[in-house]
Amino acid sequence: LSSKCHVACNIYLSAGLPVYRTVLERLLVEAQQQQQQKSQTSHHDDSCLIVHAFADTHYDRTSFHLAGSPWAIASLATSITINAMKVLAPLKLQRDELASSAIKKNSKQQQQLEHPTVGIVDHISILPLGDTSEKMTWNDWQDYCKKSTANGETSKTNVFPHSDELLSSLPTTTLPSGWVAWTIGWNLVHRENTPVDVLYYGHAHPTEKPLAEVRREKTNFFRSAPPTNNDDDVGNNSSTSTNDATSPTEASKDTTTLPISPPSMGQCTIGAPPQFVENYNLRLTSKCSKKLAQSLTKAVREKDGGLPFVEALTLPYGSQDRFEVACNLLDPKVTSSQDIDARVAQFWKEQNLNAKEYLEIGYRVGTTEQQCLQVLQEDYCQSKEELERHDETVRRRFQACFESDS
Repeated sequence: LSSKCHVACNIYLSAGLPVYRTVLERLLVEAQQQQQQKSQTSHHDDSCLIVHAFADTHYDRTSFHLAGSPWAIASLATSITINAMKVLAPLKLQRDELASSAIKKNSKQQQQLEHPTVGIVDHISILPLGDTSEKMTWNDWQDYCKKSTANGETSKTNVFPHSDELLSSLPTTTLPSGWVAWTIGWNLVHRENTPVDVLYYGHAHPTEKPLAEVRREKTNFFRSAPPTNNDDDVGNNSSTSTNDATSPTEASKDTTTLPISPPSMGQCTIGAPPQFVENYNLRLTSKCSKKLAQSLTKAVREKDGGLPFVEALTLPYGSQDRFEVACNLLDPKVTSSQDIDARVAQFWKEQNLNAKEYLEIGYRVGTTEQQCLQVLQEDYCQSKEELERHDETVRRRFQACFESDS
């Protein structure tokens, strides 16, 4: 494996309301401190950092976006995930009990707070950066992990015991991003004994099963929140990066053995898509009706004749009958956020409507491939002072997510 091989990692947490702010900020700071300590002893090519952190207070979601070497990503992502589950689980349980009581008095509160999710850490996505098409066998990955540890020591989190059970669950060969995803899942379940049901997809799955199929067959994701759209409008969410677009009819057809009874931490889908996936949302004004928002959704997504490699759905936003169109760009090199904006502008013209009266803003959730690569080319991983400045910028922007909605 090339020493210049890098991957990105998106970790999605089912917590983003202001009540979780202190805990979430502490998780971010501790992860940054952990990586700063490792960067002082690791080679530059075996390091990683948190590129971006985002909290969505309306949808109760938070995401941490990492980039770096496969080995370093596997280690840091495992640590973040375990810590998040430990601190958020009791808080979520307490809040759910309070919310359950409140919902009985006010059914609208449930609609505002609920959002498709299956676990405390809902989804971990490992994305390729640059040219990472070189596939590896299991033994190749093990050799790489051993060589990538600081001072030649054996990694305790990325080296696994050989067993028939282990080998039967592995892909024959897969991309580095697939091995990173698989490693994180293995660490959670087998090394840390975390009570979570890990579900692999993409290049982390032996048959490269897509995330959409895994969610339909193994989870209640598509039924975890009451549908607010027509049958064609239930699919992925940019803040959760679901990479899917499935109707309630299809979901119920493929989940006849459900409801699922997951462990106390719920379920976590972990995998590696073939391309870097970007998330882009269109926030609409209160003047935009639900029907019009659904029409816009169909205009941009591929399944309804829209743009190629785009999945989208209509989501309620806030408490005043407002909506968002959440988009996944499955191949941004084919369809970019600029292409989305152009199609949206065309849609308003076709409807003979003033775009400014119906569209509040188009905004990105997370990072781009170029953003991750540019950060890794900087001196953040080589200079302690530069890394501290970078981390401080990430923290300030994360804090602003809560302050902008307060």
